Amino acid sequence: LFMVFAITYIITLGAYPLLDLDETRYVTMARDMFQNHDYMTLYMNGNYFFEKPPLFFWLENFSFWLFDSIDEISARFPVVFLSLLPFSLLYALSEKIKNKKFAFLNCAILLTSLEYILITKMAILDGVLTSLVTSSVLCYFYTFFVEDKNKKYFWWLTYVFSALAVLAKGIPGVAIPAIIIIASSIIFKTQKETLKNLPIGIVLFLLIALPWHILMLNKYGSLFFDEYIIKHHIARFLGSEIINRQEPVWFYAVTLLWGLFPWVFSLVFDFISKVKNKKFKIDLSNNYNKFITLNIIAICSIFLFFTSSGTKLITYILPIFPFFAVIIGSIWYKYVFEKEEVKSVKYSIVLINSIFALVLLVAPFMGLFLPDDIYLKLKSIQILSIIIIGIYLIFSIISLKQNKKF
Repeated sequence: LFMVFAITYIITLGAYPLLDLDETRYVTMARDMFQNHDYMTLYMNGNYFFEKPPLFFWLENFSFWLFDSIDEISARFPVVFLSLLPFSLLYALSEKIKNKKFAFLNCAILLTSLEYILITKMAILDGVLTSLVTSSVLCYFYTFFVEDKNKKYFWWLTYVFSALAVLAKGIPGVAIPAIIIIASSIIFKTQKETLKNLPIGIVLFLLIALPWHILMLNKYGSLFFDEYIIKHHIARFLGSEIINRQEPVWFYAVTLLWGLFPWVFSLVFDFISKVKNKKFKIDLSNNYNKFITLNIIAICSIFLFFTSSGTKLITYILPIFPFFAVIIGSIWYKYVFEKEEVKSVKYSIVLINSIFALVLLVAPFMGLFLPDDIYLKLKSIQILSIIIIGIYLIFSIISLKQNKKF
């Protein structure tokens, strides 16, 4: 897993220039903060920037100081390093629930999901929010599986990470964990425990999230309140007019279809199989099923929250990926380690092989049909991609023919 993380994240940190509008804009703002030594107020092109809170920019400044340089590596390092936090929590909790093999599969699937790979190593706020929100929710999950004497510590961490998530990107940092906690408390009938830990949790949350907001309100008054709270939180959630990002209600369903590639096919086939066989009843008496149910609650909560928002971007849905990794991991675990003939996995392998075979056939001739600017960018990895896909197809076909689960 460390090798996969190193190859997909660390090695490529400085391999390409800053991408898209957000990455260049936020890194420039962090650079200005670093040079001006004003660590409370955000500026963009010399003007007040009350759209976002400051945690991302503080992390960027620490990285600039640590590396003693301002470049792609130092800009992306904080986001990538922070992503190790939910990754580690997910592995440890999955191992506690079942075993190391289950933990390995869940994390391997998360590390190789297409959208998660592409976006969580970019120097943008969504990667930081994803790491902190996921950590908050996973710490809450821990409260279901640890001894009573240790539960309070994970409750405290739930609120701490949620507060940090608010400092990373505002209201989603508290809304997502809150919705998941409320829904889970109702389903598992743990309202008393939730309310018992609420007072200390709120105190911890406010101690972390409130000071910067109070400072900004005292300093800028209604200017900050109207821009930060009204315009960029309430108005952006209720409508898309602020940044002109209006998308249809099914936007995130389509986003997940390509974002979860290549694992999405096994998920879809498994869902179809369960619908046909009417296998939706879950026994909540054992920890494994309880864990799966908690992840399903998290998926539904995050999906509904962002789908109900008037403003939609593909980066917003990132916090859902760790929880989908667990559901997909459970499907593959049955196939690989429990000797079950899961047809959904076999069907997905055949479909993926077909896609990769088509890519293998087309790749040598991509210069004939791709625009010149795109072809020049892909040309450097053309031969390597053909070799990797070719090796994968050979091993995959052999394993299918011999009924081995590589």
